[in-house]
Amino acid sequence: MLAARLKRNSSYRKPRFVRLKCFTILLSPAELQSLVELKHSSPHSLLGMPPPGDGSGLVVRALLPGAAKVEIHPAPEKGKPKFEVKRIPKTDVFEGVTKAAKNVYTCHLVIRIEMMPLAMVIVP
Repeated sequence: MLAARLKRNSSYRKPRFVRLKCFTILLSPAELQSLVELKHSSPHSLLGMPPPGDGSGLVVRALLPGAAKVEIHPAPEKGKPKFEVKRIPKTDVFEGVTKAAKNVYTCHLVIRIEMMPLAMVIVP
């Protein structure tokens, strides 16, 4: 019913996000693909801490092959949010959104690296 009303509304536009397994990302499919394939002409325009444009908070994006977990820790500013950024499924791109800050701030990326299991070799 709501969808039918939205289709009739001439000002309705499809939202600019993709939903992957209950994970909403703000990149278009083309932008994500160009980042993953390392073909984007200006990757720094998508990576880092750009404001989403609607004043609703901040988004953090990073391309981190081999990372298992990524967190944002404010530094040196106090009172800024600490939050986790999640891996976009089936990519090495991490993205997180916080509504607790409206302006870009200095932060540290705390990266947990995937470790290979330790192999033990027995010599006869």
